[in-house]
Amino acid sequence: MKEFPPLPSVEAPAEENGSDAVGHAAAADAFREGHLWTEELVDGDPLRFRVTDAGFLEFGDDERVFDHDAVPLRYRAAVRAVREEFARDAFVTAVEDPGSVTFFGVATHARRLPYDLDRIPPFLGTALHDVDGERYLPPDTVRSAFERVGLPTIDPIDKELRAAHVDPREYPVPESQWYDGPAAGVVFHNKGGRRAVRRSLPVGNNGSGTGETSETHETSETKEIDLDDRVTDAWLDRLVEGSSVDAGIDPDATTVEAVVDRALERVARETPALASDLGGPSENEVRSTLAGRVDRYLRS
Repeated sequence: MKEFPPLPSVEAPAEENGSDAVGHAAAADAFREGHLWTEELVDGDPLRFRVTDAGFLEFGDDERVFDHDAVPLRYRAAVRAVREEFARDAFVTAVEDPGSVTFFGVATHARRLPYDLDRIPPFLGTALHDVDGERYLPPDTVRSAFERVGLPTIDPIDKELRAAHVDPREYPVPESQWYDGPAAGVVFHNKGGRRAVRRSLPVGNNGSGTGETSETHETSETKEIDLDDRVTDAWLDRLVEGSSVDAGIDPDATTVEAVVDRALERVARETPALASDLGGPSENEVRSTLAGRVDRYLRS
């Protein structure tokens, strides 16, 4: 699977900035010629996938490829969404070598910015790489390709801006599409497949450049989840109704196990506690607590 495309910052360290510099040299390459598309930088975790020779979907983050049955909890909602929505047959029919294409995107969450998780998709596509052409594809091609396979992308802010006329450090950071507040930043897409970013949030501990701004400080919120306050009947009503619509099933036919799986994924999107390596509760501990809560809810 191809690695994530570079996403250098337009804001360089002071010693690298000359009077005419546009951030890092790698970022400046995106503005040398041609036209740009711009889009909101979404705060989330980097997720990539491809179709294997055997026809299965293979997933990974910016560092490793996941075993099929060992997807980290923080990615499970996004992986589930891709598995359920990806138009595999249409893709395999349209591409001579399906395994040559790597899809890149962001697994969204509300652990730093209060995105409306009922509106923002668990996965948003951001880039594509074609091995046969040995290139990352331009933004218009990326958008149409994700649409053809049934996966959402991030709506562009502007299209076809003349790169030579854009000062990325002065380009305004818009209001977010998914919460009442400023976006995490702006991504600039060159039609040649190069990208750069202007951030309004600090980079997280992996600096992946995909929207990832993971938590780096241990706090009480990181270690604790108050499930009694969080997992209310109204919260479970929304979860069961939304899950049933997505899966096309009767809400009255849902099982404790199915609802607990969805609840775990949702809690992991809402709080750092289940997405952190800083000593929070284990997945099994939270699953056990949720099972009792969900069982009472479904019996009521």
